[in-house]
Amino acid sequence: MNLTQLIAGYTESDLSTSPLTESDYDAILESVKKIDSNDVGLAFSSKFILGEAAKQKGISVIQEIFNSEVNRVLKSKAVDKHNSDNQVFIDTRMAKAQHQREQKRLVSAATKAIANSTFIKPTKTNINKLVNWSPSRHAEYRKSEVIDTIYLAATKGESEPTIDLLFSSGSCSERGSLLGSGSYRLIKVLGVCLFLDERSNSWYRFKEDHDNLLCSLNLFEFDDELETEFAEFESSLPPELPF
Repeated sequence: MNLTQLIAGYTESDLSTSPLTESDYDAILESVKKIDSNDVGLAFSSKFILGEAAKQKGISVIQEIFNSEVNRVLKSKAVDKHNSDNQVFIDTRMAKAQHQREQKRLVSAATKAIANSTFIKPTKTNINKLVNWSPSRHAEYRKSEVIDTIYLAATKGESEPTIDLLFSSGSCSERGSLLGSGSYRLIKVLGVCLFLDERSNSWYRFKEDHDNLLCSLNLFEFDDELETEFAEFESSLPPELPF
């Protein structure tokens, strides 16, 4: 069996641009050998059909077996690619739906917060004054890291991703008292950045005109069709195990 001749004799279409690899051809040839020698236990009717098909096409039985196996492998690869592409599409759509839900939640929170927020100019000095932080080495973050994070979120462009972060400095007392600790929330959605001091329940915004901020939030469009898709997808998932 000469692979080059078998490829040249393939009658369905041109194999020069097919997705078949060298290992695919090796597997196909191995399968052809087994079918031709009847190692796979073909029924008489199956061998007869192969032989008749070869006669009608004016090709050898080996060529017909080769063509048949090539078609089987190509079909299998096409199905795998379709499933893979479909899964990528599903994953992309569901990720978009999750992001939309997160945006809706934050748009609602930001809209409520803006009315009672205080404007501060987004400088590291101003942010430093707002943040009461523990110097303890056990604090989750260093104060400089928190300030840098808030500053970057407040000054970066509107194309920046949705943000919802919680910062807690822990205790500032050697006795473990929470007195003097800081707990803060930073949110950013559709270019609107807000900072919450949870201890005093005080919101701060980094742009002065709160009407413009509300206009930005009002641009949010919720895709009901996408949400329905996501809800159906969630309902099709198996229930979580009760650990």
